[in-house]
Amino acid sequence: PDLLLPVLAQRQYCEFSNCQEIVELRVYQSESRALQYSKQGNLYYLVNQLAVNGPAESYAMSPLSNTNTAPPGSNKSLPLSVLKPFEQAPPQGGVWLNLSGMQMQGSTQIAYGQVLHYNRDRAHLAMMAQWTSSSGQAPMWQQLTGDDTPELIVDRTVGLEPAFEVYQLQPRDFYLHPIQLAPLSISEPALDSRTYKNALYLARSGLWSPALNILRTLKRELGRKWTPAAQAQLDFVQLHARFTQAQANADWASPGEAVRAAIIDGRWEEALQVFEASPENRLAITSILAADNGRLWKRVNATLR
Repeated sequence: PDLLLPVLAQRQYCEFSNCQEIVELRVYQSESRALQYSKQGNLYYLVNQLAVNGPAESYAMSPLSNTNTAPPGSNKSLPLSVLKPFEQAPPQGGVWLNLSGMQMQGSTQIAYGQVLHYNRDRAHLAMMAQWTSSSGQAPMWQQLTGDDTPELIVDRTVGLEPAFEVYQLQPRDFYLHPIQLAPLSISEPALDSRTYKNALYLARSGLWSPALNILRTLKRELGRKWTPAAQAQLDFVQLHARFTQAQANADWASPGEAVRAAIIDGRWEEALQVFEASPENRLAITSILAADNGRLWKRVNATLR
């Protein structure tokens, strides 16, 4: 078997008990011919090495950029100290690894890291993607779009606002590593349809459930004209809509939070009913809505448009 050796170094100005970080990864292969010369077993030789540079602190804190907690803008690299294989079933071919670290921002524990892949055929180790999660969740492989190859999903959700990054495995023209992780985006519509474009506009504005309803209706109307690329964007929207729907269906102790969750899911009439049925809580509800940083108002403008 090939050997993967992490090279550790002591972090400077570290005040914690564990101050080591991974600064390099080295891959070794056994030299079977050495057996006839050595009585101590296999000898190994270096076939690949990868310098490890952690993500910038500003990137790791980026999920908090739209909250009242202002993340630091430092460009210093954060340490990476944990190397593990993925627990879920990753795509077949090669070895998928997760290199990660943790950082506290106030009371929030931010997880961040890099996704690595080792191509056994070419003995080549490569960094495929960076990730960060304010919920402290590591990326996971999941069958999202329905094909045989799972997608990599990164949870960047903060509070009631869903934010997921989805990466698809695609080929590329590179001999040592002929695959790449490409982000799934809804910025460019997969179909040249005004209705389809309007649905993606609603989704980009945070109205995931209304967008999903439009896409599902359009899919039924188009039938065989519906494309795999359109289906991938629908699945991306559905991933977010499931989150906002679950929040809107939850039992909230605070009427203000119930109104906010309903608005986030595009349930205007339901939010208004809760507001009108709680005259003693209207001041508190109004305060919650007034503290909005623009996410709710963006939904209002999108709906009116």
